[in-house]
Amino acid sequence: MGHTVTQTFRRRALFGVLLAVALVAAVVLLSRPEATPELTWQALRNAAVPSEFPRSKVATLINGSYEEAYVPGGATKLQMRMAGIGAFGRLDSDRAHDAAVVLISDPGGSGTFVHLVAMLNRNGRPDAAASVLLGDRVTVRGLRIEDGQIQVHLRVRNPSDPMVQLTKEVSRTYSLVEGALVLQSETDLPRTRTDAPLDRFLHALDRIDPPSGRTPLLSRAL
Repeated sequence: MGHTVTQTFRRRALFGVLLAVALVAAVVLLSRPEATPELTWQALRNAAVPSEFPRSKVATLINGSYEEAYVPGGATKLQMRMAGIGAFGRLDSDRAHDAAVVLISDPGGSGTFVHLVAMLNRNGRPDAAASVLLGDRVTVRGLRIEDGQIQVHLRVRNPSDPMVQLTKEVSRTYSLVEGALVLQSETDLPRTRTDAPLDRFLHALDRIDPPSGRTPLLSRAL
């Protein structure tokens, strides 16, 4: 009799322990925040980007492009496109991977304006949080996000140089601060090819690190 009671007590105790473990596991799983969907390149290429050039001040990209006629039926058009270069990483305090992209705008005059755009991840949808002008007819050579900052490798010119020449390479670091991309530093870099003319840099592909599991992107000359 006593042996049977002891076995029953042990079974009940074991059941209680297993039930407690199951309850704790359930609480942990329920309290764990759901993973935010990653941004995709396709989503970035169809994002709405604030810009000074469109009449509405917003360019809604379709497959990376936006076009707007200044006069209905007129030949002069605003043309904007997202460059084939991007970087992924964390730009704000949440756990989601954000992105940085490059937008090229040709308003129909002599200038071609290159902007850096910070895209925050809003549950898998890109939110163009801020942009900054990189220059007129400059070339983006590399782009990456590291330690919450965007690093841009550029070919630019000095203020007194002709517009047709990109006379030097620089590295700029930007931070997203209160809805604006703020320049933190700019460093001159050695030219990729010392034997090349100042206006004829040799283009080379640079690997860009995306979130784990995604296909690496390659930078391309603009």
